[in-house]
Amino acid sequence: MELPLFPDSNIAKNYHSARMKTTCILNGSIAPHVKQTLVEQLKSGVFSMSTDGSNDKDLDKMNPITVKLFDINASRAVTRFLDMGVTQGVDAAKASTIFEAIDEVMTDNSIPWKNCIAFSVDNTSANLDGKALVICFISFSKTGSRKILFKNSPERNDLAEAEDAGIFLANEGPRLLK
Repeated sequence: MELPLFPDSNIAKNYHSARMKTTCILNGSIAPHVKQTLVEQLKSGVFSMSTDGSNDKDLDKMNPITVKLFDINASRAVTRFLDMGVTQGVDAAKASTIFEAIDEVMTDNSIPWKNCIAFSVDNTSANLDGKALVICFISFSKTGSRKILFKNSPERNDLAEAEDAGIFLANEGPRLLK
């Protein structure tokens, strides 16, 4: 049987901790539990994923990975932070490197790619220019015969190239099609 940390609100009102202790409590105790709960939800249900990379000039790039899913307990769709998706080195902003970071998070947590029904990215060149798109790596590497419908700006002229690659571009938003 677990005993509550604060059996009543008067005790909680009088509790104080400094930054270091609070950080340790959050990172060492609460965060792992919250992440494990999220991972279990992602393993058993569908979700959409989004990332938006940092635009700083350092060799380390942050690509925060968020997911949107239906939370049965809350009876609504919720957005949750999954991982920071850090990439490093001179290729940190390349599509293949970003994909590898996302795939590592999925693999390390045993989250099946088939549960990811939509993927949203910002409009950087790694996501929207040329043949090496993050979305291409996901389409070819992880979703089998599925095709991805990907939101795109109308001024792009490589629609035929993208369709040949199995990526369908549209202005109404991202969709994963069977």
